[in-house]
Amino acid sequence: SHLKKLHDATKIPLVLHSGSGISKEDVLEAIKNGITKINVSTELRQVYEKSLKEKPDDIQYAQNTLAKRIEEIICDYYGIKNSIEKLAGI
Repeated sequence: SHLKKLHDATKIPLVLHSGSGISKEDVLEAIKNGITKINVSTELRQVYEKSLKEKPDDIQYAQNTLAKRIEEIICDYYGIKNSIEKLAGI
């Protein structure tokens, strides 16, 4: 894959910009080939904005809704769990 060639040649972490809407399979394949950061700000912004429309006077609701969606994306969608423990060697 092109990503693997880039990663092998540069030996630096690669970033996937505009990751919102890319299939799970493609993202997981990209991770295998050197992607270490995925930007999904469009999806997160939309969740936050929708929450603010639902409850315009409740910032905490919007923040909690966003935090829940972030957890779902990381843990459930991408299957990345216990990453802190893995990084710390726990």
